[in-house]
Amino acid sequence: MNSILTRLTILIALVVSVHCGFILVRAGTRPAQVALPTRSIHELPRTLGTWHGEDAELDSKIFVGTAARDVVDRTYADRSGHNTSVFVALYDDPAAGVYHTPANCYRANGWTNLSDVLMPLESAGRPTVSVSLSTWESGSQRVQVVCWYEMGEHVLFDRLDWGTIQFKLRGQTTWPPMYKVLLQAQVTDSLTSARLLELAGSLRAWLGELTVTAEPAGRAP
Repeated sequence: MNSILTRLTILIALVVSVHCGFILVRAGTRPAQVALPTRSIHELPRTLGTWHGEDAELDSKIFVGTAARDVVDRTYADRSGHNTSVFVALYDDPAAGVYHTPANCYRANGWTNLSDVLMPLESAGRPTVSVSLSTWESGSQRVQVVCWYEMGEHVLFDRLDWGTIQFKLRGQTTWPPMYKVLLQAQVTDSLTSARLLELAGSLRAWLGELTVTAEPAGRAP
């Protein structure tokens, strides 16, 4: 009887210790506040390099802005008439944004993934980073998609990466906001991906200018 009681006591102590440890770790990786830029993402220039953009209502099933603080939907065209859908979202709750990845949204809407690779993205005044370049097919349609999330100089792609970034930012009382960027273009020739990356580079360079922050947005969940 004493042996059973002792084992039960030890088990309860272990469960309580693990639970307390989880709470402490989680608390250490949650920001007290998320600082927001003083400029709105709606100030994104309509001219980016050789591209000109117009506001557009994009497919809400793919270009999801759920729980985003602010969203910009545009279609950019170059001088040769190539069109690219551009979606930029600002999150003050980073955890809310990383679920809506191309892998989730495109597959859920009947698209088949043909390829998914990481490509270097160069942008003026910012470090070169890797971004996701994926190709999707649905019926007779084939599109290429460039997507990434960024928090300051940290780039991520999914929930697993988000956990890593949380760990890196632990102990900081203020965190940068998260931006999601997604560009989509119909595959028309072998240069489609190069055009996507060119526009993405100009866009990321502009995001790098949003470094001055206003009053923090409050505690992120």
